[in-house]
Amino acid sequence: MKSIEDANRELKRLEERLRASDSEKTITENARRKLEEEVRRLKTIIDQSDADGVKKALEEAEAQNRFIEEEYKTRIAELSRRIEGLVDDNKRLKGDLNVVKDKYRNLEIQYNITVQKLDEKDFALKNLEDSKRDLLKDLEDQRARFDAVTSELDNLQTNFTTTTKNTVAIEMTVKEMKQQRDDLRFVLLIEMNA
Repeated sequence: MKSIEDANRELKRLEERLRASDSEKTITENARRKLEEEVRRLKTIIDQSDADGVKKALEEAEAQNRFIEEEYKTRIAELSRRIEGLVDDNKRLKGDLNVVKDKYRNLEIQYNITVQKLDEKDFALKNLEDSKRDLLKDLEDQRARFDAVTSELDNLQTNFTTTTKNTVAIEMTVKEMKQQRDDLRFVLLIEMNA
């Protein structure tokens, strides 16, 4: 982004320099035309007068005009070279700007893809959290059922132990009663035989 701004600033600066050069060239052309008009005017005056002083002034004016023209030609050539350099710089900067724009476009595409992937991961994470919540609820339900079954099993175990003890006691009682019966039979047999 900074490279694009720098390139845009450089492009604007070069365009301003180009406009300034064009303006300077226009001013130079206008000055040259004014000098040519002045020379023509002086020639007209000289044609109208044969005085040596006027001819000499005209010759000096023409020499000065040639000198100024040469100086302006030199300046115009220099300005033309500078303009060509600025135009080349302008083209190069526009090329650089296009490269930066392409890079920026690619970065923007990558950014959008990354944001989309993050959104997808957020959605998947939300689904996982929902599944986790459901599984934890099922686990709590299973624990409650397990506790209930364990409690019932403990009750059954207690009942079984009590029943087993009662059964053993009953069996002992039955054995004792059988023994008493057998003892009574034996006593009755002895009494009957006696």
